[in-house]
Amino acid sequence: MELTAGQLAAAAVPDPDRVLAALATCVDWLDAGPAASVLDGLTAAADPAGALYALRRLLDEAAPPLSSAEVTALLRLLGGSPALAAALAAEGTSWPAAFRGVLAEERRDAAAHRRALEALGVAGALARDTLQARLRLYRRRELLRVGGRDLLGLGSVDDTLRELSALADAVIDAAAASTRARLAEEWKSDAPVAFVVLGMGKLGGGELNYSSDVDLVYAYERDGDHPGGRTLREFFVRLGEEVTRALAEVTPDGFCFRVDLRLRPGGGQGPLAVSLPALLSYYEAFGQTWERAVWLKARAVGGDLPFGNTITEELSPFM
Repeated sequence: MELTAGQLAAAAVPDPDRVLAALATCVDWLDAGPAASVLDGLTAAADPAGALYALRRLLDEAAPPLSSAEVTALLRLLGGSPALAAALAAEGTSWPAAFRGVLAEERRDAAAHRRALEALGVAGALARDTLQARLRLYRRRELLRVGGRDLLGLGSVDDTLRELSALADAVIDAAAASTRARLAEEWKSDAPVAFVVLGMGKLGGGELNYSSDVDLVYAYERDGDHPGGRTLREFFVRLGEEVTRALAEVTPDGFCFRVDLRLRPGGGQGPLAVSLPALLSYYEAFGQTWERAVWLKARAVGGDLPFGNTITEELSPFM
């Protein structure tokens, strides 16, 4: 492939001498395709030299043949986001399949995410560290897909917000289900009571972005005694604590989502999980105007979704 500094400069590729040096590290692989596709990719990349050095790291793992359009898109992605380049490199020898997934799969809703999570082994009573590792792996792969499509112009802004919100819905629901199953084993019994995770703010409105935290409220059906000998409140407070750790605790694999629980009744001073009667009583007697307003975007995102719908319906007179 014969690309010169003059050609790069004519195409408005910045720092052509540095780009040519980077190009030399992977020229053998790039020679398999037309120079025009490489030039198009470098022209579109925010950091063309960085794209080529990132490509070299990928080729050390696997060097598959790519079409001209794929080469252009790959260079644009690698040079457009160091975070996406790192996520692709983290796939090791599987990076070609992960990259083609960016180009091929248009959108996943929450149900599709849940099926994919189950296929990854996020099902049943998992140890905390196992659950955290699998959720973080899935999130990393999905942020690569969603972010890659966003960067390449394959999805609109609205598509991206909906995709990120659907991803959060599914991860939260999977975390709640697996954690509840584990606690039921530890407590020798589950509680015959509905539990739901309600999404507030940007999550509730389906407007989550890349840097958003998730505003959550944990609610359960009623107070009473747990079959294991303690109270239902103790069980569901513990469940809320563990779901929060599954999502937000920083591990060697990072975290899934930062969790903000301050929109629950009583804010940071209120119980971590609240029963439906206590929830209704709080807003009837104490809820301030701004506290009521945040429920306008509330929706059930994990656990017993019909129960969550019941909560929002019963709270509607106070909004």
